[in-house]
Amino acid sequence: MIKTNQPPRNPGRFRIIDEDTISRHFGKFINLHYSLLPAFSGLIGIKTIKNAYEQGCKFIEPTCHLVDKGVDTGKILSQAVFTAERTFEDAVNLMFKKGCLVLLSGIQLTLEQDLVEIASNTSDAAYSPALNFDESLFDEKFWTEIECN
Repeated sequence: MIKTNQPPRNPGRFRIIDEDTISRHFGKFINLHYSLLPAFSGLIGIKTIKNAYEQGCKFIEPTCHLVDKGVDTGKILSQAVFTAERTFEDAVNLMFKKGCLVLLSGIQLTLEQDLVEIASNTSDAAYSPALNFDESLFDEKFWTEIECN
């Protein structure tokens, strides 16, 4: 558990980490944000997807970034992008899945080691940088089991 000098904005849910903690552990925290930063920075969860749809964005995407002293301003580690040409519910589900993969990619880049088997990708999203693991390892059976637990 991380102790900070700042009380949580939303107790039990989301926390902005204070500058002292960030300074002591710089480069050790990563965050997953449900938009292509800097778009919709500071928003939490699916609010970013809702805003993207309301503003008519053609593409939506998750971003994994290092945490710095700003809010959603750290160095970008990994991103995915896919079209918004789907229902809102489908976009939320796809954002979760692609967000998990972007987060895993960000962790791998941060640790500079492979966590899962490396292979080629066939995807309904584009990644930057390219994933260095096989996205097909995370098939529908995997996502169904995640939803059930």
